[in-house]
Amino acid sequence: MSESGGDTGGYTDIEYIESTGTQYINTRIVPTASTKIELVAEMSASKQYDHIFGSDNFMKAQWSDDTGTAIEVVKKNGQNPVSGLTLGKHTYVMDMADTANAITIDGTKYGTNIGHIESTTNSILLLSGYNNDGTVETEFCGIGKIYSCKIYYEDTLVANMKPILTNSGTYGLLDTVNNSFYASEVGSFTGGGTPSDGDTN
Repeated sequence: MSESGGDTGGYTDIEYIESTGTQYINTRIVPTASTKIELVAEMSASKQYDHIFGSDNFMKAQWSDDTGTAIEVVKKNGQNPVSGLTLGKHTYVMDMADTANAITIDGTKYGTNIGHIESTTNSILLLSGYNNDGTVETEFCGIGKIYSCKIYYEDTLVANMKPILTNSGTYGLLDTVNNSFYASEVGSFTGGGTPSDGDTN
């Protein structure tokens, strides 16, 4: 579900929200060829094909095995494995305008030219992806923590999401650009921690 920021009834900034494997965020943003996602997340190895984020089969990053040591990244026309990634907190950047690299992780570019997004009808999901029929792949929701998410169109910041706990006790992400609150579509997130002094969200 999503609510306007004014409906949260007040909130507390927290460091992260956490999913047990069924929760996810629907950003309601449909990506284009000029979309860039910058997600700070800490994933846990649990089951095959846990998602980090996705929209249709045009772009997603996911664990490719149950050890959490590799992910696959997809833009449009294929997939490109990224191996040797250890579990923990990483910054994942998927830039649709960069056709030479599938994904940037912690500032390092990975992948080769595997396609370029042109159009999709499915909005960007955090910690989930879509089945071939367009339904949400809830059985493959990622287990982990989201610390922040920024989404750009060209050079314009269109969403800047930070973890919060509402005064009514709901964990989710507050988009400070659109003043919108996003809770999980299924179940409820947990969360905790105190934002660091260097948090720019």
